[in-house]
Amino acid sequence: MRLSYHPRFDLDRFTCVFFALLRFCVFAFNFLCLTSFLVANEAKVLLVMPNKFIREAIAQKLLIEGYRNVIQESVETLDTSSGQIAHLIAKTEPDYVIVDGSSDSALETLLIDTSVINAAMELPKTKVFVLSSFTVYPLKNPLPFQEENLLKIKIDKLEDPWQIAKLSALKLCSSHNGLKVPRAFFCTYPYLCGPHDTGFQIRAEHPLKNISSRILKAKLQKKDFTVVSNDGEAQYEFIHVDDLASALIFLFQAPNEDMIINIGYGRDTNIRTLAQYVKGHLNFEGNLIFDVTSYDVVPRLVLDTRRLSRLGWVPSYTTQDAIKDTVQWLESKAPEYDPLEEKELILP
Repeated sequence: MRLSYHPRFDLDRFTCVFFALLRFCVFAFNFLCLTSFLVANEAKVLLVMPNKFIREAIAQKLLIEGYRNVIQESVETLDTSSGQIAHLIAKTEPDYVIVDGSSDSALETLLIDTSVINAAMELPKTKVFVLSSFTVYPLKNPLPFQEENLLKIKIDKLEDPWQIAKLSALKLCSSHNGLKVPRAFFCTYPYLCGPHDTGFQIRAEHPLKNISSRILKAKLQKKDFTVVSNDGEAQYEFIHVDDLASALIFLFQAPNEDMIINIGYGRDTNIRTLAQYVKGHLNFEGNLIFDVTSYDVVPRLVLDTRRLSRLGWVPSYTTQDAIKDTVQWLESKAPEYDPLEEKELILP
């Protein structure tokens, strides 16, 4: 006997299989969520730094990576000369401390960094990571800046108070580590990019803040050109602040025996290319005029990041992506601009 074909039977079977798979997917999703909650990293991380942009970016990345015990300290309410930082660290007993005391005052920078290092190293297992801009390297150092050269610098020969403060913190890390596997690390980073930063002015020292402010101002004023106060040939390294945070979290558990680590993208970008990136991401249709009489006195700043690369860390953002993320956020926050009332663009 020939069997007849029943389309409805196949459809019903397909429906049953579909809903069975759907129930399985829902179960698997709930299981993964429960598992991730149960295995959330219970390590306690303390962030001590005045810079809200860096501090909150690192805190957010830590939460994404499963760290639930994250404590932020802006230092604004602490008396750095009275031992309050030491008391905070002794009370919280963090597993990891990330500190960047950089502020307008070199003395304040020194007090924050050194207070944190001394207090953290009093605990038996705590690791401390001291952050510093790559401008801690004196310009006479060969490029790209290599970590081992920092320890060769004679502090008494320096004139910049901020460099003296940061290198004093480095010397303190070295003193605490001695010949043991280091628990105090000194991490340098290049120019930072990313949303929620501050200080966007046409006279900003940060190249991206300077150029993006000029181009956005010209766009808001509907001008057909803007002047870049550089001949376009200077070359600088940039990194997204999320990548800085990612690298620090990576270093928590990395098998690293080096005290100094450069955290960077590993390649620099010239000002002309940077300006073209900003122009494209802001959709500015005017011309860029490079002032060839205003060449930069610092022609190049870039880090040697091979030490970090050998440990296995790679950045997630290209330079262009980091710039795009920054300037598109900047434009979204730009107020209506009245050229008759304001002389330059200043945005939070």
